[in-house]
Amino acid sequence: MRAALSLVLALAVISAAASASVIPEKYTEQKCGNGIREGYELCEPDTAYDICPAIGKLLKIAAVCNEQTCACLPGRTAKDCGNQIREGIEMCDPGTKEPPVDFCPNISAAIGLPLVCDKETCDCIPSGIPVVLSTCGDSKVEGNEDCESDEDCPKGRVCQNCTCVRVEQDLNLTPVQHNVTTDEIPVPTIDDITRKAGKTEIAGFVIEDYVGEIIPEELDYFDDEKINFYIKMKDGNEYVASAVTTKRVVQEVHPYALNGSSMSIWVDEGALSEIKAADQRTPLIVSMLSDGRIEYKPTGFFRRIWFWLFRPY
Repeated sequence: MRAALSLVLALAVISAAASASVIPEKYTEQKCGNGIREGYELCEPDTAYDICPAIGKLLKIAAVCNEQTCACLPGRTAKDCGNQIREGIEMCDPGTKEPPVDFCPNISAAIGLPLVCDKETCDCIPSGIPVVLSTCGDSKVEGNEDCESDEDCPKGRVCQNCTCVRVEQDLNLTPVQHNVTTDEIPVPTIDDITRKAGKTEIAGFVIEDYVGEIIPEELDYFDDEKINFYIKMKDGNEYVASAVTTKRVVQEVHPYALNGSSMSIWVDEGALSEIKAADQRTPLIVSMLSDGRIEYKPTGFFRRIWFWLFRPY
């Protein structure tokens, strides 16, 4: 009896765990499977519309369409949400860092509906009142419909394309819009998803493109660091950028200096141009670190002592 009770409790905990799947299924599955990409759907079975692979590229994972819900797989429990590291299918992970890691604006730009980060599940959820999808002609007044028949309209108005209009009006009206796209509309690419996210280019490098990059083993000295980069241009201007690395992955990149950084790096435009043109960038970077063309210095008393004793380059 006690074992059975434990099993029931365990199943209850598992079933109650929050699931991350880019956008919660309760929003994507409203009209899933009707052959039309609508509302919060990220894909639609038996059509050309499927942005899950593009989202997977954005997150550096493999993502596919869940044809039952029009969300993306893999789904996962949100047990790691809030650990300040965006990982797996998580679209955001706010934690306490400033600014937070958040790809919800990217997905919002792709589907044309406002989304914000859900701090409990690390999914993207509707900002404000969610869009409720409707199908004109299904006898249900829902979403942004006024009516399904004349009886649903006030006196002096008739139902036209699920909108109540005055009898005297010219009924040659533009049909009501329902956030619908068809197969003729181009499927968003990874560039479409990231276009409105905001990017910063320095010496030919779009710094935001390096979020999610793996740090080569030869450069693992720069893992688990908060790094400020100071870049001197040929015209005399200077730029500042920063990055946060964890578990040999670039987790964040910013066009400004971080407070409380653990490492400072100085480099000029000429060195960056050589790195960009190189076929093998890692050996060139190691060489520049060794010959001083790229200067680096840790901050903090103990980090500086370790640096002077065991300088890696």
